[in-house]
Amino acid sequence: MMDIDIKEEGKAGLLFAKDVSGNNIAAEDGITGVLYFCPECGCEVHHVQTQNGNHLFARNPGEQHTSSVCITYEKLKIKHVFYEDPVTFIRSICYVTPREKRDGGSGTTGNNVKGRTTTISTPHFRSLAQIAKEIAIIDGSTTKNGHPIYEYVLTYKNAGEVFRHGSALGARIVFCRFKYDDRKNQALIFELFTRNLSVKFRLVFPRKQDFLTYRDKFMERYEAEDGTTKYRKKNDVQDVLIACDKWELLPRSSCRGICFSKSCDKCIGMYQCIFTNPKQIYLI
Repeated sequence: MMDIDIKEEGKAGLLFAKDVSGNNIAAEDGITGVLYFCPECGCEVHHVQTQNGNHLFARNPGEQHTSSVCITYEKLKIKHVFYEDPVTFIRSICYVTPREKRDGGSGTTGNNVKGRTTTISTPHFRSLAQIAKEIAIIDGSTTKNGHPIYEYVLTYKNAGEVFRHGSALGARIVFCRFKYDDRKNQALIFELFTRNLSVKFRLVFPRKQDFLTYRDKFMERYEAEDGTTKYRKKNDVQDVLIACDKWELLPRSSCRGICFSKSCDKCIGMYQCIFTNPKQIYLI
């Protein structure tokens, strides 16, 4: 086993490669001393294990990647890609229905390199939990048919770009932060903010029991000085991912009765969606 520090070597690694027979091999299954190839451009790579135990495929001495795809994968160590179009993917999270069987099931992209067909064969995103684990590098992920990442996931990094195209969100996953509960309407309020803008999101629970269950994930009871029972946030910061196939922008007159912000100057507005199932929200 070769145990090296990839950063000290000035290299980065791929999580997938091809063996001499053209089979896709995950880094965890790689064997030290065996020749492998980049699944996109075909350059020679080898298996390594870093000092912190991570398995990677690193370029052999003198080898260089020649495709922007594998260069990005190598740099960011991407584990999953968005394969379906944004609406189809987000609806698969919002509504629990049997998924259609897809041809090949891997959503790969290919080149013909050195006489063989090569592909980046990377698993598709299937859940918010997977997205949460890669949220820091999500902007480098590959998508089907050239959809930009911001059409899938709205974050503080891409919010400016999203709202330059208008106020409609449609189907979108939002990376936001819990603010407070709206007991009167059985809803939870979240916020996304940057230096230049802020956006509120209201998740409404049609069933009271669902509202109480999720409120207890974010809030805890305490006894106030006057002896009454009240609620407060469990954590000062609680980020979440929320998927919705139809975010509705509320009229300003409606959100003013819900929002406690002192100023609306930088606020885009408040968007609302309806809770449908537990897959739709993930606490980070």
